[in-house]
Amino acid sequence: MTYLLIAIAAFTLFHMLPSTPLRAWIIARVGRRGFMWAFSALSVFFFGWMWMAYRAAPAGPVFWVTSQGERWVSAALMLAAFALAIGAVTGRPRVLLTAEKALGGPEPVRGVLRITRHPLLWAVGLWGLVHMANNAGPADWVFFGYTTVLALAGTWLIDRRRARLLGDAWPPLKAKTSNLPFLAILQGRNRLFLREFGLARAAAALAAWALALWAHEAVFGLPAVWF
Repeated sequence: MTYLLIAIAAFTLFHMLPSTPLRAWIIARVGRRGFMWAFSALSVFFFGWMWMAYRAAPAGPVFWVTSQGERWVSAALMLAAFALAIGAVTGRPRVLLTAEKALGGPEPVRGVLRITRHPLLWAVGLWGLVHMANNAGPADWVFFGYTTVLALAGTWLIDRRRARLLGDAWPPLKAKTSNLPFLAILQGRNRLFLREFGLARAAAALAAWALALWAHEAVFGLPAVWF
């Protein structure tokens, strides 16, 4: 568990970098795009370190065991997570690396942004919550709990950053969207158009979800669901 906590601390410290003057210093030398690619690559590295530390952590007591029905509910939530992730990284607007540009475009709120303005982070948050529910041991809760908190706290931090960077353009865009998935739609501030998501993205999300269910036991040693 100590190794896992060290890896989590390193991951956290690394992600504090964009909030320091060092970010501007690096961008001045390698450019914004270079910074984003380097930051993304190092994020994958530090997350991989966390993952290996989690896998190496000793098994502890299990708080509960989920039923077959509960696992299928979790699987349905994971399908939603895959759909959010696919919607976040494809199509127009792309919201993975160019969120501010997307929000400032001529048709800023469309596709998955109608559901939440943070689709990728909510996908990660759902992934973490589902795995906390189905892997109820101490190391599981430390790793997946940390990932969930980091993702959902990130939605708030990004909103603060956009409010500062976009100025007067931010309030009307914020009014058309919501952080919490579907809240803007339920409140009548937006509408859901499934055609904007498209059959290709729906098929990709379904295929990725089915592959994850099929390969889960072979890759991670435990079946996602029992058939």
